[in-house]
Amino acid sequence: MKGVKIIFCLILILAFTWFNLSYSYDNAGYGARATGMGAFVGLADDPSAIFYNPAGIAQINLPQIYFMYDRITKNGFGELENPYLVSGAIVYPLNHNLRLIAGGSQKGSWADPTAIVTNNIGIVGLAGWLMPELSAGFNGKFLYNSNYGKKKGFDFDLGLFCRVSPKFSFGISMENVLAQEMIPEHPDTLRYAVRQGKIGLAYHFGWERYSTTLAWDLKVKNSVEPENKTYTLNSLGIEEWILTGSDLSLGVRGGYTFGKEYEKDLSQPGFGFSIRYKGVNQTFQLDYSFQKYPYKSDESIAGDHRVSFSVMFGGTGEKKKEKEEEVVQDFHRLEYVEISPIQQIPEPVKKPEEVKPLSTNQTFKLTSSVEQLSAGRNRSVMFMLKPELEEQIDQWRLYICSEKPEGFESAQLKPVLLKIIEGRGVLSSGIIWDCRYNGETLKKGTYYYALELVDQNGQLLYSQWNTFKLK
Repeated sequence: MKGVKIIFCLILILAFTWFNLSYSYDNAGYGARATGMGAFVGLADDPSAIFYNPAGIAQINLPQIYFMYDRITKNGFGELENPYLVSGAIVYPLNHNLRLIAGGSQKGSWADPTAIVTNNIGIVGLAGWLMPELSAGFNGKFLYNSNYGKKKGFDFDLGLFCRVSPKFSFGISMENVLAQEMIPEHPDTLRYAVRQGKIGLAYHFGWERYSTTLAWDLKVKNSVEPENKTYTLNSLGIEEWILTGSDLSLGVRGGYTFGKEYEKDLSQPGFGFSIRYKGVNQTFQLDYSFQKYPYKSDESIAGDHRVSFSVMFGGTGEKKKEKEEEVVQDFHRLEYVEISPIQQIPEPVKKPEEVKPLSTNQTFKLTSSVEQLSAGRNRSVMFMLKPELEEQIDQWRLYICSEKPEGFESAQLKPVLLKIIEGRGVLSSGIIWDCRYNGETLKKGTYYYALELVDQNGQLLYSQWNTFKLK
């Protein structure tokens, strides 16, 4: 953690020394969830993080796509204008540590003719873990104006994200580092903004079927037009997810931003909600947010309405849970048999005395920690697991036991096994368990866990057994 603190201080110093000169494209609110909450830099855990803090994308372990539409308020535009903002992003994990990200946005008007210059951004970037608790992200950006006032340019964003613990995280990002000048010769009714530096904090806590996140963001930007001044905006946000252990979960959020720019008060509230459905193979999420227009207007309630839709490929819903339970039951009845890529039909079940000892299996080093999220009847824990190996993983299983077993065969696990949590593809960054066995909450004490992996060649890999305590 000492290295993380040093990097944090260096980036903080650079951030505040680079805030000067020149105009560039503003972050106009490219995420429905982020704008509803107000603060997102220290959270940055969905594909819209490409626009807020690209380093947060490293938290996404499965391929995802994201699309958002913003019906921008007409206040400040011509009466006949119909302004809009659309954005999208794709996240694809290249391996356990590295994510490929691509996205873009367009801001303009549906009116024809229009007096608004259309602003376009295309993004390609990477995000990855530098160490188990620290990730970095980079966006390369192609900027161009279309319809008229044509101009092209290149810029980039940088970001850092640190998961200090399962409950606390922070992020730093620098947007439009080159501050590429993109002001068209024709007057533009959509305002451009300067280079921005952002710092964000997020704190998570939860219970068995609920989770809450508190977040804070600080934005600093400097302008040379119409006068040379530095502006600071603060945002506070809260997000609550309900029924988190079900296929269908609901999220509500709210936030407030306060501060001034060009001597105008930018203080504004925002709120939103989400509906998330976890299917067998995909997870779908629909988000909505309303962000109030910060300046005086003829309308009593003027603001932006944003709607976004995202798909995560690799579901974990109730149907899959039922299938997992069947697997667990079968696991108790049958011996686990490794099937080679060529042999698709399992061999006859071996007797326990014929099972090879654990020492013959291939092992790997597992960096891990366990955080207790709550106590009492609503006790739950989060496993943070980082396998140290280069192989591409097809499947994984987390075994949780009351005592340390002699090995991974069913005869050895069955007497002490409490839970099997499994999945396919890249291992989840945080696995939550409700600490229940046969419907009853477990007592205080010491418990054991280990990880089993299956690589792309069908090879079984096992970690060491670790302990954690329930308080």
